[in-house]
Amino acid sequence: MRRAWVSTLVPFLSLTPLGEKVKRGMDIYLGPRSDGALLVRRHLDFLVSLFHQFVLLSFDRCWQRKVEKVKVEGEEILKGALQDGKGAFLVTSHYGPFLFALSKLTPRYPFSIVVRRLKDRRWEGVLERTRRRVGLRTIYAERAPLKVRSALKEGRGVIFFLDQYLVPGLTSSRKDKAIEAFQLLASRTEAPVILFFCRQGEGGEVGIEFLPPLDDPSPERIREIMEREIMRQPHLWFWWMRLGKRKRRRRDVLREGR
Repeated sequence: MRRAWVSTLVPFLSLTPLGEKVKRGMDIYLGPRSDGALLVRRHLDFLVSLFHQFVLLSFDRCWQRKVEKVKVEGEEILKGALQDGKGAFLVTSHYGPFLFALSKLTPRYPFSIVVRRLKDRRWEGVLERTRRRVGLRTIYAERAPLKVRSALKEGRGVIFFLDQYLVPGLTSSRKDKAIEAFQLLASRTEAPVILFFCRQGEGGEVGIEFLPPLDDPSPERIREIMEREIMRQPHLWFWWMRLGKRKRRRRDVLREGR
Protein backbone atom coordinates (compact mmCIF):
# COMPACT_ATOMS: atom_id res chain seq x y z
CA MET A 1 0.00 0.00 0.00
CA ARG A 2 2.74 2.44 0.91
CA ARG A 3 4.67 1.90 -2.30
CA ALA A 4 1.56 2.70 -4.34
CA TRP A 5 1.24 6.02 -2.49
CA VAL A 6 4.87 6.85 -3.11
CA SER A 7 4.85 6.01 -6.80
CA THR A 8 1.81 8.25 -7.25
CA LEU A 9 2.76 11.23 -5.08
CA VAL A 10 6.51 11.66 -5.42
CA PRO A 11 6.57 12.67 -9.14
CA PHE A 12 3.77 15.14 -8.43
CA LEU A 13 5.46 16.62 -5.33
CA SER A 14 8.72 17.11 -7.20
CA LEU A 15 6.93 19.63 -9.46
CA THR A 16 5.34 21.62 -6.62
CA PRO A 17 6.76 24.53 -4.57
CA LEU A 18 7.59 21.90 -1.91
CA GLY A 19 9.92 20.15 -4.34
CA GLU A 20 11.53 23.45 -5.27
CA LYS A 21 12.15 24.38 -1.62
CA VAL A 22 13.67 20.96 -0.88
CA LYS A 23 16.02 21.27 -3.85
CA ARG A 24 17.03 24.82 -2.90
CA GLY A 25 17.63 23.81 0.72
CA MET A 26 19.86 20.91 -0.32
CA ASP A 27 21.78 23.08 -2.78
CA ILE A 28 22.37 25.72 -0.10
CA TYR A 29 23.59 23.33 2.57
CA LEU A 30 25.11 20.38 0.68
CA GLY A 31 26.39 22.27 -2.35
CA PRO A 32 26.29 20.97 -5.94
CA ARG A 33 26.00 17.18 -6.08
CA SER A 34 25.77 14.77 -8.99
CA ASP A 35 23.02 12.88 -7.14
CA GLY A 36 21.06 16.03 -6.22
CA ALA A 37 17.91 15.12 -8.17
CA LEU A 38 17.93 11.62 -6.70
CA LEU A 39 18.29 13.02 -3.16
CA VAL A 40 15.26 15.26 -3.70
CA ARG A 41 13.15 12.30 -4.86
CA ARG A 42 14.34 10.16 -1.96
CA HIS A 43 13.48 12.93 0.48
CA LEU A 44 9.98 13.33 -0.96
CA ASP A 45 9.61 9.56 -0.76
CA PHE A 46 10.56 9.81 2.92
CA LEU A 47 8.02 12.59 3.58
CA VAL A 48 5.25 10.48 2.11
CA SER A 49 6.23 7.50 4.26
CA LEU A 50 6.39 9.79 7.31
CA PHE A 51 2.83 10.93 6.66
CA HIS A 52 1.72 7.33 6.23
CA GLN A 53 3.30 6.39 9.57
CA PHE A 54 1.62 9.35 11.25
CA VAL A 55 -1.79 8.26 9.94
CA LEU A 56 -1.11 4.74 11.19
CA LEU A 57 -0.19 5.93 14.69
CA SER A 58 -3.18 8.28 14.78
CA PHE A 59 -5.92 5.94 13.62
CA ASP A 60 -4.79 2.30 13.38
CA ARG A 61 -5.93 0.33 16.42
CA CYS A 62 -3.11 -2.15 15.85
CA TRP A 63 -0.31 0.43 15.73
CA GLN A 64 1.60 -1.27 18.56
CA ARG A 65 1.91 -4.41 16.46
CA LYS A 66 3.26 -2.34 13.55
CA VAL A 67 6.13 -0.85 15.59
CA GLU A 68 7.32 -4.18 16.97
CA LYS A 69 9.84 -4.53 14.13
CA VAL A 70 11.63 -1.26 15.01
CA LYS A 71 15.26 -2.13 15.80
CA VAL A 72 16.68 -0.51 18.95
CA GLU A 73 20.42 -0.01 19.47
CA GLY A 74 21.90 1.22 22.73
CA GLU A 75 18.77 0.54 24.77
CA GLU A 76 21.00 -0.38 27.70
CA ILE A 77 22.24 3.23 27.66
CA LEU A 78 18.69 4.57 27.94
CA LYS A 79 17.76 2.05 30.61
CA GLY A 80 20.87 2.80 32.66
CA ALA A 81 20.27 6.55 32.47
CA LEU A 82 16.68 6.31 33.70
CA GLN A 83 17.03 3.65 36.37
CA ASP A 84 18.56 5.97 38.99
CA GLY A 85 15.45 8.18 38.98
CA LYS A 86 17.18 11.41 37.93
CA GLY A 87 15.76 11.40 34.42
CA ALA A 88 17.69 12.20 31.25
CA PHE A 89 17.89 14.81 28.52
CA LEU A 90 17.26 12.95 25.25
CA VAL A 91 18.44 15.17 22.41
CA THR A 92 17.70 14.52 18.75
CA SER A 93 16.86 16.19 15.44
CA HIS A 94 13.95 16.10 13.02
CA TYR A 95 15.61 13.19 11.30
CA GLY A 96 14.16 9.85 10.27
CA PRO A 97 10.78 8.46 11.40
CA PHE A 98 11.22 9.80 14.94
CA LEU A 99 7.62 9.47 16.18
CA PHE A 100 7.19 5.96 14.75
CA ALA A 101 10.51 4.75 16.20
CA LEU A 102 9.89 6.25 19.64
CA SER A 103 6.53 4.48 19.78
CA LYS A 104 8.38 1.18 20.10
CA LEU A 105 9.77 2.32 23.46
CA THR A 106 6.91 4.30 25.03
CA PRO A 107 5.26 1.23 26.61
CA ARG A 108 8.51 0.53 28.54
CA TYR A 109 9.91 3.99 29.33
CA PRO A 110 8.38 7.29 30.54
CA PHE A 111 8.98 10.01 27.96
CA SER A 112 8.08 13.69 27.81
CA ILE A 113 8.64 15.70 24.64
CA VAL A 114 9.28 19.45 24.40
CA VAL A 115 7.53 21.06 21.43
CA ARG A 116 6.45 24.47 20.21
CA ARG A 117 2.70 24.93 19.99
CA LEU A 118 1.46 25.28 16.41
CA LYS A 119 -0.52 28.36 15.46
CA ASP A 120 -3.13 26.18 13.76
CA ARG A 121 -5.15 24.83 16.68
CA ARG A 122 -6.71 22.01 14.65
CA TRP A 123 -3.35 20.59 13.60
CA GLU A 124 -1.98 21.06 17.09
CA GLY A 125 -4.96 19.12 18.44
CA VAL A 126 -4.31 16.25 16.02
CA LEU A 127 -0.61 16.13 16.91
CA GLU A 128 -1.30 16.26 20.64
CA ARG A 129 -3.84 13.43 20.44
CA THR A 130 -1.36 11.30 18.52
CA ARG A 131 1.47 12.01 20.97
CA ARG A 132 -0.81 11.12 23.85
CA ARG A 133 -2.04 7.99 22.05
CA VAL A 134 1.47 6.59 21.69
CA GLY A 135 2.45 7.49 25.26
CA LEU A 136 4.37 10.76 24.91
CA ARG A 137 3.63 13.47 27.47
CA THR A 138 3.79 16.95 25.89
CA ILE A 139 5.69 19.87 27.41
CA TYR A 140 5.06 23.10 25.51
CA ALA A 141 8.13 25.28 25.09
CA GLU A 142 6.45 28.36 26.58
CA ARG A 143 6.48 26.76 30.05
CA ALA A 144 9.30 24.30 29.53
CA PRO A 145 11.83 25.05 32.35
CA LEU A 146 9.59 24.24 35.32
CA LYS A 147 7.87 21.31 33.64
CA VAL A 148 11.16 19.85 32.44
CA ARG A 149 12.54 19.91 35.98
CA SER A 150 9.37 18.28 37.25
CA ALA A 151 9.59 15.55 34.57
CA LEU A 152 13.24 14.86 35.45
CA LYS A 153 12.34 14.51 39.13
CA GLU A 154 9.80 11.88 38.07
CA GLY A 155 12.61 9.99 36.34
CA ARG A 156 11.37 10.69 32.83
CA GLY A 157 13.36 10.98 29.64
CA VAL A 158 12.78 14.50 28.29
CA ILE A 159 13.10 14.76 24.50
CA PHE A 160 14.48 17.93 22.89
CA PHE A 161 14.67 18.61 19.13
CA LEU A 162 17.61 21.01 18.89
CA ASP A 163 18.44 20.91 15.18
CA GLN A 164 16.08 23.81 14.46
CA TYR A 165 18.27 25.99 16.70
CA LEU A 166 21.71 24.61 15.82
CA VAL A 167 21.84 23.82 12.10
CA PRO A 168 23.07 26.84 10.09
CA GLY A 169 20.37 28.52 8.04
CA LEU A 170 17.41 27.63 10.26
CA THR A 171 17.24 31.10 11.72
CA SER A 172 14.80 31.66 14.54
CA SER A 173 14.05 34.57 16.83
CA ARG A 174 13.94 32.01 19.66
CA LYS A 175 17.30 30.45 18.79
CA ASP A 176 19.56 32.01 21.43
CA LYS A 177 16.97 31.84 24.20
CA ALA A 178 16.17 28.19 23.48
CA ILE A 179 19.81 27.09 23.54
CA GLU A 180 20.51 29.19 26.62
CA ALA A 181 17.54 27.64 28.43
CA PHE A 182 18.67 24.12 27.52
CA GLN A 183 22.23 24.78 28.71
CA LEU A 184 20.95 26.23 31.97
CA LEU A 185 18.70 23.23 32.62
CA ALA A 186 21.44 20.76 31.79
CA SER A 187 23.96 22.52 34.05
CA ARG A 188 21.62 22.70 37.04
CA THR A 189 20.63 19.04 37.11
CA GLU A 190 22.52 15.78 37.37
CA ALA A 191 20.61 14.26 34.47
CA PRO A 192 22.80 12.97 31.62
CA VAL A 193 22.55 14.36 28.08
CA ILE A 194 22.05 11.55 25.56
CA LEU A 195 21.77 11.95 21.80
CA PHE A 196 19.67 9.54 19.80
CA PHE A 197 18.78 9.22 16.12
CA CYS A 198 16.03 7.47 14.19
CA ARG A 199 16.77 5.97 10.80
CA GLN A 200 14.96 4.31 7.92
CA GLY A 201 16.53 1.84 5.50
CA GLU A 202 16.00 1.42 1.78
CA GLY A 203 13.38 -1.28 2.37
CA GLY A 204 11.46 0.80 4.89
CA GLU A 205 12.96 -0.85 7.98
CA VAL A 206 13.08 1.52 10.97
CA GLY A 207 15.70 1.78 13.70
CA ILE A 208 16.63 3.98 16.64
CA GLU A 209 20.06 4.33 18.24
CA PHE A 210 21.02 5.86 21.60
CA LEU A 211 24.57 7.18 21.96
CA PRO A 212 26.59 7.21 25.21
CA PRO A 213 26.02 10.24 27.48
CA LEU A 214 27.95 13.31 26.41
CA ASP A 215 30.92 14.43 28.50
CA ASP A 216 30.72 17.78 26.70
CA PRO A 217 27.05 18.69 26.08
CA SER A 218 27.94 22.05 24.56
CA PRO A 219 25.89 23.38 21.61
CA GLU A 220 28.97 23.11 19.38
CA ARG A 221 29.49 19.43 20.20
CA ILE A 222 25.81 18.58 19.79
CA ARG A 223 25.67 20.38 16.45
CA GLU A 224 28.79 18.56 15.24
CA ILE A 225 27.20 15.16 15.95
CA MET A 226 23.86 16.18 14.45
CA GLU A 227 25.42 17.47 11.24
CA ARG A 228 27.49 14.32 10.89
CA GLU A 229 24.32 12.24 11.14
CA ILE A 230 22.47 14.41 8.64
CA MET A 231 25.31 14.04 6.15
CA ARG A 232 25.13 10.27 6.61
CA GLN A 233 21.64 10.06 5.11
CA PRO A 234 20.64 13.58 3.98
CA HIS A 235 17.26 12.53 2.59
CA LEU A 236 16.05 11.65 6.11
CA TRP A 237 16.33 15.19 7.48
CA PHE A 238 12.92 16.83 7.69
CA TRP A 239 13.83 20.51 7.39
CA TRP A 240 15.19 20.85 3.82
CA MET A 241 11.97 22.63 2.86
CA ARG A 242 12.44 25.17 5.64
CA LEU A 243 16.09 25.75 4.77
CA GLY A 244 15.12 26.43 1.15
CA LYS A 245 12.18 28.67 1.97
CA ARG A 246 13.98 31.73 0.65
CA LYS A 247 16.85 32.23 -1.78
CA ARG A 248 20.23 32.68 -0.13
CA ARG A 249 23.86 32.16 -0.96
CA ARG A 250 25.47 29.02 0.42
CA ARG A 251 28.43 30.85 1.92
CA ASP A 252 26.11 33.18 3.87
CA VAL A 253 24.22 30.25 5.37
CA LEU A 254 27.33 28.32 6.34
CA ARG A 255 28.77 31.47 7.93
CA GLU A 256 25.93 31.32 10.47
CA GLY A 257 27.41 28.12 11.83
CA ARG A 258 30.80 29.58 12.59
